[in-house]
Amino acid sequence: PAQQGERAARAFFFAERVGRSYLNIGRAVRVAGAREGCVIAGTSIRQLSERLARLGTNYEGTVFVLDPAGSVVAHPKLVDPPPGLSDVRPLPTAAQLGDRVLEQIAVGGGKAFPPADRSGAVDIDLVEGAEGGHVVLHRSLGGYAERPWRIGLYFPADTAAPQLDRLTQIGYVGLSVLALSLFVTWRMSVRISRPVARIAAAAWKRRHLDLGAVPPLLSGPFRELNEAARAFRAMVHGLDAFDRFVPRGLVRRLMQESEGGRIASEVRPVTVLFTDIAGFTAFAEDRPAAEVAEFLNEHFSLVDRCVDGEGGTIDKYVGDAVMAFWGAPERHRDHAIRAARAAIAIARAVEDDNRRRAEMGEAPVRLRIGVQSGEVLVGVIGSPRRLNYTIIGDAVNTAERLEGLARELGLDDGPVQIVVGEDTARELGSDFVLRPLGRHALAGRRDQVEAFALDWRQSEGAEPVAAGADEDAQSRLRPSRVSSDIE
Repeated sequence: PAQQGERAARAFFFAERVGRSYLNIGRAVRVAGAREGCVIAGTSIRQLSERLARLGTNYEGTVFVLDPAGSVVAHPKLVDPPPGLSDVRPLPTAAQLGDRVLEQIAVGGGKAFPPADRSGAVDIDLVEGAEGGHVVLHRSLGGYAERPWRIGLYFPADTAAPQLDRLTQIGYVGLSVLALSLFVTWRMSVRISRPVARIAAAAWKRRHLDLGAVPPLLSGPFRELNEAARAFRAMVHGLDAFDRFVPRGLVRRLMQESEGGRIASEVRPVTVLFTDIAGFTAFAEDRPAAEVAEFLNEHFSLVDRCVDGEGGTIDKYVGDAVMAFWGAPERHRDHAIRAARAAIAIARAVEDDNRRRAEMGEAPVRLRIGVQSGEVLVGVIGSPRRLNYTIIGDAVNTAERLEGLARELGLDDGPVQIVVGEDTARELGSDFVLRPLGRHALAGRRDQVEAFALDWRQSEGAEPVAAGADEDAQSRLRPSRVSSDIE
């Protein structure tokens, strides 16, 4: 009975007593998975057509429903059904209704309906005939019969043209809005990305301690980026100050260390250089402290340029003296040659500066330099609260004593006297002219040290190398030229 009821619910039938066709739609009733019966709802074809007719009026077109056999299930003309309907044929054809456009649609209109797997898709067709062209919108309608129906709407093509024009205009407006949105988005991204890129580029330069090539960070319309730029500028100022107090090579080494920026102490061969201004105590005695400080700043800047030009590290300034060394933190195989070249560069720079001082009516500067090579302990020395990267060893003390030996011997080598120890002399090449000074007992040492005067005027062939060159920069060492004038 349930199966018979379901078949009956899906059937069209014609009520001869009232002369109308009806449609029954039913659903099976299941209990615990078993079909126990069905629920049937019925509606007249006339009522269905009336509702579709009102819908078609809103769209200025004709709404229809066709079954797979081409019979008309709903149509405005079915409000008053045509004669000839019966229980055998409860639905009319499009020809019986006199709708020539629907008749062409029912037979495909030159274009077959899409297959059932496209159920739900809306198709647009153009039907041309004696009544002119018509635009047809149609789609499959399943769930009411074993095969899907076709529900659609058609209207004259000439009424569709203004709608299509409006759609085209809307499309152009949409494209314009889209283009404007893309342009605004691009401009916003540029306004955001450029400051971020400038900050990133400046940060990268700071990472490599390229202190003189950081681009300016300009303010923009975004508060967050401006705050980031201000914070970065504050960090840059802090790094500038940090760079003035800590050797740049040491900063690079600290940045490369993986364990909290700690550098382990180790024994290394280095060359140490000490400078001292002759007669500085008398010079400073009669001058204001500000004038003395200005003089020292200019002098230390001169020495710093020469030391940095050879990749050296300035350890400290003590009064008017400067201590520098080569071979740490960067390893230099030619550390003695670098130190000798730096000493010569300092002597020439002092001589040039004395010419300027003479033109200004100021007294010339006389400088003594001591240079010694040897193994020292290199590392961080100090308390947990205050650390200092420095070197400790006999070469440090000997270099300082050699600088004092130049004062004791009263050498007459111009404004600058350079004295090197025997360990340094063995490392220098033939570009350097050395004059033996004999063996001397230095304060604090049991053994005498052989000393040499470095003739910086005749050592014209000692060409400098780029600052920061690695330990393989100079692998060829040649014997020094030793003058025959022995005092």
